Amino acid sequence: MNKKIEAIKAAAEKAKAFRIYIKEDASFDEICVAINYFIKSQVKADTVLELIAELERQDARHAEVESTMAINENILQAENQSTRNVLAVIHRDGGHYTVNHGYKKSADDAIHLWYDLQGKNKALREQVESLDFDACCPRCRSNKQKLKGTNQ
Repeated sequence: MNKKIEAIKAAAEKAKAFRIYIKEDASFDEICVAINYFIKSQVKADTVLELIAELERQDARHAEVESTMAINENILQAENQSTRNVLAVIHRDGGHYTVNHGYKKSADDAIHLWYDLQGKNKALREQVESLDFDACCPRCRSNKQKLKGTNQ
């Protein structure tokens, strides 16, 4: 019986140290229940703190991912605008052809236009090279020198 009283006193001291409210006339079982509840609540509190810490880590990772996505979205928008600008210049229409026909058709047609222009450019150069500048005026002779310098 003496051991039981000592155990009650020790449990009561522990309870006071942890600020557990225990009635003055509490039995040993009531003290044990109070301490057990306290211990379980502490475990739950630690678990809650761990969960909060994990949520904060996930929030930080989420914010980092959102930031990266925003940067990538800005890059894609800039690249998209650059593509539209190039297509608008090639089609010489301010972008209307791309809007009306879509990017794929606009890009395919732009490639064909570029090759057609290259072919026409080559044909014009051949015509210019075949001209007899020497038989013409001095101005034409100076233009011949300029044209030969740009023939690529």
